[in-house]
Amino acid sequence: MKQIRKQQPPNNFTEWKAKTKAEKTNYSYDNLQNPEKRNIHESLLQEQGYICCYCCGRITLERSHIEHLKAQVDYPELALDYQNMLASCGSVKRFPEYCGNHKGDRELPITPLQYRCEEYFEFLKDGRIRSRKTNLKQEEETEKTEAEKTIEILNLNHPEIQDGRVEVFEWIKENFKRAKSAKEKQTLAKKYEKYLQLNNGRYRENWDVVNFHLKRYLR
Repeated sequence: MKQIRKQQPPNNFTEWKAKTKAEKTNYSYDNLQNPEKRNIHESLLQEQGYICCYCCGRITLERSHIEHLKAQVDYPELALDYQNMLASCGSVKRFPEYCGNHKGDRELPITPLQYRCEEYFEFLKDGRIRSRKTNLKQEEETEKTEAEKTIEILNLNHPEIQDGRVEVFEWIKENFKRAKSAKEKQTLAKKYEKYLQLNNGRYRENWDVVNFHLKRYLR
């Protein structure tokens, strides 16, 4: 998971909402059609750097769907709220059993809109994700439980996702060494910054895994 900083919705979507609401006709997500719906989808992909809002896997227009963070069935008033929309992996042709497809209408304890949400999780060499084991204060211990629940709701330890994380870990192990001297840390820090930045509008696939392991190499 990576923190997502929401931006403004596409202009034509804002205009469509204002018009249909004023006319009191077709003002619902079910009646949202192209080009407005496609523009929303494209906008979500761009603001997320073309990685899934939950697993950080690579997504495209054809390999993702518009996800409502808070379910429409429970929060109908947010169905057309752009701030409640994300892009999750899975499309009409293939809905894998993880991320938004596995979440369904359930509410997440930890979401991609939370500040530094990635710090609640850690990744093992075998590709598993788990609640981050840190020196948390006593009052923060409930956050570990929230992380575990989030992992379960999204099924983030699905074999397909684990395999992708293992590949990233092996790539890091082959291309990076733990920094020992101040000079090595400086060089690695520059690479760390480079690999986590947008490149041609895209974040590196499995951004959260790269972030976690390279940070450890800098210690």
